[in-house]
Amino acid sequence: MRMLPSLKLLITFLLFLPTSFTFAQSKRNATFSVKDGMCSDMYKLDSLGHFFHDSGCEGRYTQSIGSYQINQDKITFTAENQRHAAPVLKISECASLDDSTCKVIFKSRDGKVISDEHFIVDAIDTSGKFFKRCAFSNAGETLVNFKKYRSLRINNLQFVYNKWIYVDLKNRDMEIFLNFPEELFHYANPIIKTENPVTFTLKEDGLYSLDGKDKMFSLEN
Repeated sequence: MRMLPSLKLLITFLLFLPTSFTFAQSKRNATFSVKDGMCSDMYKLDSLGHFFHDSGCEGRYTQSIGSYQINQDKITFTAENQRHAAPVLKISECASLDDSTCKVIFKSRDGKVISDEHFIVDAIDTSGKFFKRCAFSNAGETLVNFKKYRSLRINNLQFVYNKWIYVDLKNRDMEIFLNFPEELFHYANPIIKTENPVTFTLKEDGLYSLDGKDKMFSLEN
């Protein structure tokens, strides 16, 4: 069957659309970064329209979290105050392993398993006076006796909310989706800051200054 000239022209046009256009039509995962000696700066985007900004020098880093919007060839990052957001996005449950033990998995808001060594969770006993540090498998799973322990304390989030964050245990297996990107839990003591909105020009190979002349961040492959 012979291809019509108009159809052939449309296919050619779609194949050669600039990255910024395809990105704007369908948000996707992407990482933009820059490094200068002992300093680095990174924007990590997910397909839900959220970003994670990590920047710092010589081992001291700060993080910001928010949303991004794309308008033609411009992308704007707007940081959010996470203290105003619920720490837990949702919890999925299913039947437990037995009549005393439940399996718990923590995931980020975009469904990634959280199992970094800096992710610290304690099981609080029924009296509320004692706790046990949870051990996670490579798959991000931890087993808890729900008859002996009543809740889980997520230590990392104390630095976000300035208070302890707990999730009550049930007699069922639980997948707990936290309202944060997985990258935040690479730090034992995250330093969350709120930034003013910032706009860049989005090109095929990275983020440029507003006038499009100076390259600020490279797109990682």
